[in-house]
Amino acid sequence: DGSILTATQAKAPGAAASQWFYKDKTGKAQGPFSTESMTEWLKQGKLRSDLQVRPSSATDFVPLGDGSILTATQAKAPGAAASQWFYKDKTGKAQGPFSTESMTEWLKQGKLRSDLQVRPSSATDFVPLGDGSILTA
Repeated sequence: DGSILTATQAKAPGAAASQWFYKDKTGKAQGPFSTESMTEWLKQGKLRSDLQVRPSSATDFVPLGDGSILTATQAKAPGAAASQWFYKDKTGKAQGPFSTESMTEWLKQGKLRSDLQVRPSSATDFVPLGDGSILTA
């Protein structure tokens, strides 16, 4: 599951991101679509968890995952240069904060899994790390 979007100086995924784009099977961006439409399509099973999505304020696409990205609140959009990060350990306990530099280095060393739940210090909702672009976008 990868439910993180990146955007510079953007609001959180779903936190007032009212317009979304997704990549179709050919890799072409489709949209914009409202959060409400995307959420409804997800509930209807019309959107796959690996569907690449982004809010209109972002440039990078990331997997939709479980859709929590559409409704996450109070999170700085991944890539909005968050300097401190938390992750959930195997027991579900939040660990951190850790610097972007540390998290990026651990990712390069293969110490972080793509399904690791992370959040910037400004966020309340955890989302999967994905390919790590959230840390540096």
